Amino acid sequence: MMNFKVSEDVYPPSEDTFLIAKHIPLKLKGRHILDMGCGSGMLGIAAAVNGANVTSVDINENAILNTIVNAERHNVHVKAIKSNLFSKVSGKFDLILFNPPYVPKDEDNIYLSPGMRRATTSGKRGTDVIKKFLKDFKSHLNPNGEVLLIVSSLNKITTKLKKAGWEEID
Repeated sequence: MMNFKVSEDVYPPSEDTFLIAKHIPLKLKGRHILDMGCGSGMLGIAAAVNGANVTSVDINENAILNTIVNAERHNVHVKAIKSNLFSKVSGKFDLILFNPPYVPKDEDNIYLSPGMRRATTSGKRGTDVIKKFLKDFKSHLNPNGEVLLIVSSLNKITTKLKKAGWEEID
């Protein structure tokens, strides 16, 4: 059982995190994994426990610190970098994990802390961060690499992804 410390200003492992986690392959020894928007580090740490070489990135400095603490608690190493999406990321990966902010901006989420608002809210339609990610991810993906990305019916981007050939899993 994995136990995670989560700082106040960091997105905690939630239903969407667990959905991605259940689809992470178990045989990862030697594979290079990018945990984009790492939050508490749960996804990257789960991959590292299974032998992956993990790079975890987040725009929130507290998330980076939180990921480092949680990796130490689970006796694994992850390379943790403060980065706005791919801005400080180099190299290519076999698997990219991303639970992006996908909630449309509204009156309810203005009361969240800055870190939590950044972790959950992504512009008027909830798609700003996802669109930026989709524009840049291919240059960081190895041939035959995969992406596990959460999207929501809240932002209506799922139909466009299906038309582009993305597979939906549940």
